[in-house]
Amino acid sequence: MKRYRSVSTGRYISESKKRRIDCFIENNVRKIVNDHSYSFRPASQCEYVSEPVSLLENDDGNTSMSQNNSTENSNNLCSDELEGEEVDYDYETETNSNWRQGRRIVELGFLVDKLCEGCAVCHSSIPLNITNIVHEIRYGLGSLLTIRCQLCDGMTVVPTAKRHRSPKESPWGRKTWDVNTKLALGMLHSGIGERKVANLLSTLNIPPCSKTTLKKREREIGQAVEEIAHSSCSDAAVRERELTEESPVSASFDGGWQKRGSGKSYSSLSGHASFIGKKTGKCIAFSTRNKYCRKCDLATKKGCSAEDHGCRKNWEGSSKAIEADMCISMLKNLERNDVSVGTIIMDNDSTTISRARAEVKPDL
Repeated sequence: MKRYRSVSTGRYISESKKRRIDCFIENNVRKIVNDHSYSFRPASQCEYVSEPVSLLENDDGNTSMSQNNSTENSNNLCSDELEGEEVDYDYETETNSNWRQGRRIVELGFLVDKLCEGCAVCHSSIPLNITNIVHEIRYGLGSLLTIRCQLCDGMTVVPTAKRHRSPKESPWGRKTWDVNTKLALGMLHSGIGERKVANLLSTLNIPPCSKTTLKKREREIGQAVEEIAHSSCSDAAVRERELTEESPVSASFDGGWQKRGSGKSYSSLSGHASFIGKKTGKCIAFSTRNKYCRKCDLATKKGCSAEDHGCRKNWEGSSKAIEADMCISMLKNLERNDVSVGTIIMDNDSTTISRARAEVKPDL
């Protein structure tokens, strides 16, 4: 199926969407570009480009792309940034000025170093001029800028920020932008969601990230955050043991649910709990319980097996029994790490106290 790339967004569009854009242009209709919810644009800027670009291999191993191989003065796009990607550009048309609209988040030092490397076509030592930007493709908060060389009119793709290769992603796919991963980490740290992030970026006149991009980066950063959290709790537990004069340590415990119970009904799908050391005031253990996984639930409804994913479903019992189970689980984990808890400071939860004394330590 032939695909087309939108000039305004830099993304591939289907043939049906191309026909709708043609209709907008013919009737001079103004429409909202889907990923620029903060601004209106005339339909004339919602054009598409469909002329294919062929890949050429240079002597130095770089991948260059030219629009018309039959002409000697054709514009060349040379970069390792787009190696292996299907690109449809039309550089003979008017230069795209959409990059002048709104604000961008860039790494100044990294961008200056890339500009100073010069043209990747003629290998000139003259730095590229950022005012010669021809096209911009956005990937969340990161962008690939296509800059025209002043000497040979060749096209060089320059990234605006650093990128990395995610461990679970394909080694031959696109690299992940650091700024998008940091955005997902900041979203988790501040306790907001995709809509709040989009509202914040739109207020700053920064083109926002899509929900899909943020969710991918959230899954990427989640595992690292969890590993660091466990490591931090282990160090705090050892420090608590060292500061305690007697052998068993004292810690406060409490749990909670995402849905409030009425006293008679407890139907929360998840719960969390933690131990806080008395001497250090730091978290020495934490635990979570989840009764629901969306992917597993969808697979069950379809009658098929779920694909490989980071499933968080780890509880099948009642929601009321979550707190007691998490307390016992953390006490056992602390015992395995040579941290014995002798006194628990908590509310008068008779179920948790009785189970802890029966399964972990009778003199607790």
